[in-house]
Amino acid sequence: MGLRKWGGLRTWGDAESVPIGTVTIGTVSATQATAQVNFSYSGTDETGYKYRLNSGTPIDINSTNPFTIPNLTAGTQYTVEVVAYNATGDGNYSALTSFTTEAEPVSPIGTITFGSISVTESTASVPFSYNAADETGYEYQLGSGAIISATSPISLSGLTDGTLYAIKVRAINATGSGDWYSDNFTTETAQSIPVGTVTIGAIAVTQTSAQVNFTYSNTDATGYKYRLNNGLAIDINNTNPFTITGLTSDTSYTVEVLAYNAVGDGSYSAASSFTTEAEVVITSNIYILDQKVPNGTYLGDVWNVSEGVRVGTGMQSFVFLDGESTLAVPLPVNTEYQYLIKGDNPRATGIADFGFTI
Repeated sequence: MGLRKWGGLRTWGDAESVPIGTVTIGTVSATQATAQVNFSYSGTDETGYKYRLNSGTPIDINSTNPFTIPNLTAGTQYTVEVVAYNATGDGNYSALTSFTTEAEPVSPIGTITFGSISVTESTASVPFSYNAADETGYEYQLGSGAIISATSPISLSGLTDGTLYAIKVRAINATGSGDWYSDNFTTETAQSIPVGTVTIGAIAVTQTSAQVNFTYSNTDATGYKYRLNNGLAIDINNTNPFTITGLTSDTSYTVEVLAYNAVGDGSYSAASSFTTEAEVVITSNIYILDQKVPNGTYLGDVWNVSEGVRVGTGMQSFVFLDGESTLAVPLPVNTEYQYLIKGDNPRATGIADFGFTI
């Protein structure tokens, strides 16, 4: 109770008290140098508010809500309290509320890790990752070249084949740059045409074909070609030995072989010469007579085979071989024969005894 004045008289009545409501601090938003404080009050008996920082000197903020605390130190923890006041005095302070100002920005401190680098003869793709969130970007340097802004993966072009390169990457932010992290890679070696040597070996011939053996001194070939008498190249893939067919008997040829791959053809081997086998011809006039087979039948007339006519081509005749009659249509090649041909009818004109090889 207090003394109240009424009509010139003093009377006892209720005196005004300090604020008795409760101040509750809400969110505190801090920067490096300031903090904005929101609060609420549960009564209506206040005329203003004060705050104090770290239990220090109260600062009058009148009725400002939220209010801002200036001149703070970055990366520092503080406590703040708020009190309501009126003409009578101050109420009770709120509970202490802690907050920490933002730290001053620093250069990136995370670690960069490289992924698997893929390369071609002239390009490279360099993936990397970063294990922090304090960066705003990245930079890379290839060898001692310029420092260039980067994203992952780094795409490099215009490189030299078969060359070792060093690359380094760092994170950056507004404050500065982090540490460099390095890796290296080697571009693929450019594939060239085959550079080995083809050597032709043994050549086995018949009257109409030749089988050619060869060797190659390297491992850069995917196939082979040959040419006959400097003609068109014939692809034989990887066939070794290979056979040339459709040749003419008793004829000289040259053959060359080259190796090839996806890039192109290598050099031809040295030319190797060969000659097909000759066909057997009658070199003198021989009369092949009608022959009597064991059942007593006579076949045909006398064949007059003149000099130069091929034996056994389109011709039938019976001859005695080791005392037996044999029909040759035509005679097998690559075989040595000794024939005794005898006449066995009235038209016989003589006996011929000769040997030859087909």
